Amino acid sequence: MSIFQQENPIKLYPVKDLGDQEKMEKEVYIRRLYDSAHQHFARQEYDSSFSILNDLIRDHPLASPDFYTLRGAIYQVRNDLQNALKDLQKATEIPNGDKVNYHYNVIKVLNQIGTQESFNQAENLTRRILSKNPLWDEGYFTLIGRLLTDVTLEKYISARNLFKQFLGILPQIQNEIIRTPERLERARGWFFVIGRMNIHFWFQENANFILHGLCLDLTPEQQVEEGLRKSVDSPLFWDSPNANFVENMIKRALLLKHPELPIFALLQIDCFPRNKDDILKNRTYNDRNLEIMSRVYSKMNIHFDKYEHLISAVPQALTYYYAYHDKSNAVMFRNINQFLRNICLDLNYVAPWLTPEGKPKDNKDIWRPGCGRKLKIAFISKYLSTAHSVLRDRSGIILNMYHRYKEDTEVMYYIFDKPDSLGSNFAGQIKEHIILPKDVRQQREILGNAKHDILVFCEIGMDVFTYYLSFGRYAPLQVDTWGHSDTSGQTSIDRYYSSKWYDTDDSFQDHYSEKLVRMNSLCTFYHDPLEWVSNGFRWKTREEYGFSKMNHIYYCSQSIFKLSPDFDRVLGEILFRDPYAIILIIDAYGLKDELIRTRWEDKFGLNMSRVHFMNKMPFADFLNVIKISDILLDSYPFGGCNSSLEAFRLGKIVVTLPGKMLNGRFTLGFYQKMGIIEPICEDIDDLIRKAVFFGTNQLERERVQNLIQEKYKCLFYEQDSIVEWREQLERDYLERTC
Repeated sequence: MSIFQQENPIKLYPVKDLGDQEKMEKEVYIRRLYDSAHQHFARQEYDSSFSILNDLIRDHPLASPDFYTLRGAIYQVRNDLQNALKDLQKATEIPNGDKVNYHYNVIKVLNQIGTQESFNQAENLTRRILSKNPLWDEGYFTLIGRLLTDVTLEKYISARNLFKQFLGILPQIQNEIIRTPERLERARGWFFVIGRMNIHFWFQENANFILHGLCLDLTPEQQVEEGLRKSVDSPLFWDSPNANFVENMIKRALLLKHPELPIFALLQIDCFPRNKDDILKNRTYNDRNLEIMSRVYSKMNIHFDKYEHLISAVPQALTYYYAYHDKSNAVMFRNINQFLRNICLDLNYVAPWLTPEGKPKDNKDIWRPGCGRKLKIAFISKYLSTAHSVLRDRSGIILNMYHRYKEDTEVMYYIFDKPDSLGSNFAGQIKEHIILPKDVRQQREILGNAKHDILVFCEIGMDVFTYYLSFGRYAPLQVDTWGHSDTSGQTSIDRYYSSKWYDTDDSFQDHYSEKLVRMNSLCTFYHDPLEWVSNGFRWKTREEYGFSKMNHIYYCSQSIFKLSPDFDRVLGEILFRDPYAIILIIDAYGLKDELIRTRWEDKFGLNMSRVHFMNKMPFADFLNVIKISDILLDSYPFGGCNSSLEAFRLGKIVVTLPGKMLNGRFTLGFYQKMGIIEPICEDIDDLIRKAVFFGTNQLERERVQNLIQEKYKCLFYEQDSIVEWREQLERDYLERTC
């Protein structure tokens, strides 16, 4: 509550040597003057209020801290923040003042000043007050608001932990919050914010945040009646198995005009499931939740009128984390995408020159060999502008098609950001590239008016912009490929380009909503990774990284959220069986504490000390860590692709257990192409055995490393991929338009 909202804001202190009558008259006189200043302030007559306050402070400097607080507010209005801060700091020094409230005003001014120093002062002051006044809800919200400004994942985790503390004190202050509309709205708003941000990392806890936000204005008795509590004294709970409960929460969110919240809370997958049962249960619940949502949204006629409204409300690809379960997602993704199409009809965009089926309305726009114009092929990707795996595995195809087929083919690409140094190198070799504007409607119009014959999406599901754009139809042939290594689930995507080396037989078609194309080539023209390293780079030794020659270094170079519960056992057994083992893990997203807390702390025990986490690093340093390692561990079931190619270039063994899906079979395909089978495993036990065998047996390790060094060249600069991409695109285009 602000000082200006208090019922009795003025606090007077005795003036010495005055008789009781004279003292009382003096207090009444001062109070009238202050009330007059306050009334002028309320009427926005700041000069009059300021004049009265100046006289009061001059004649009665110790009478009340409210004089300084009100004058500080006038300084704030005038944007004279330094003087406002001085006045508020004086107010806090006067004995017996309402220090929490005054400090809160100081914090607001410090945040308005806006320097890093003032931000730090505000944060420290807030934390200090919270430690002494743990029921101060404004303190939680102020600090959380600061953490979520220019938010990083680390700040988000801190904000989330503060919310946990707030949930702990909520029962003690809930009734007070409910009685104050401003505090109620602010509390509910923060629950929504914290529940929406990065919810896919922590499904269960964030679902609880959303639940509290939706139910905060219900009395405990009403919460019991609606099945949100077991009893008045018990906490709120998130009862996923109860379909009626889920339906009630969806309806409540919609009545409160937050149609995005059920989508966040009910369709996300936990980034760190504890075991296979958790994965299966989460997928089963989500499938049921989607059916309930579809029915309720339709019945209540809930829609997002515009494409940009949906992407603003749900700013992420909902399908992303399903890819890490070693299960077919074709049906699930189709259903999720159809649900989004139903609640936002504007997603179903069709370029004005095409029919709804994707065929050109005018025959003149249909390309045929010898028709007098070039076949127009465009690629679109969030990651062709930066040093990303998609740039490394797709740029070779684009670049070579651009130069080799210039006579009859026009090749270009779209990106969303200004290229970094590596992206600029690529862009410098292909002039025909466009940086799309940030406005999503403009992006769609540019693609729709370009009249491309073929549009290739490089990583549907990995990035929000390409995910939502993939709902539209911009070209007669639209293709997805393995930047994200999973089906798109889109009716607007016609083909999925893969390879016989990964999708090994026709049965894999069941995993795709698109028609699967299994190329005979590797489906990528991959450059030698050492080309991306400057000549001046100095390779470090393992000793410079702090490891000795006695250590056996096992490097798992995959993103931390690829590490499944099954793979935990692999890491734990390696640490148990090899006392000299050091396991290196990349933590580019600041998630290690969450992973350790939820799974590894109990499983690894004292062996956790031999697990080393490395931050995100430049590409050359990434290769350097591969070079100093003894063995690379391919994560299971979602394995590596680029990282395996980079390891093979450096002559390193990657021990792999192939998954059922494309995203767990790249390393298998590379080994089969090289004609090497020893590091390919049959099951988890075999993966553990071979990892420790090659990690501890130097002679056998060097034997297989020599084989890799003899064979790796067949994985790079593959000419067949360029030819097959060009021929396959033309063949599929003609099939679509004939």
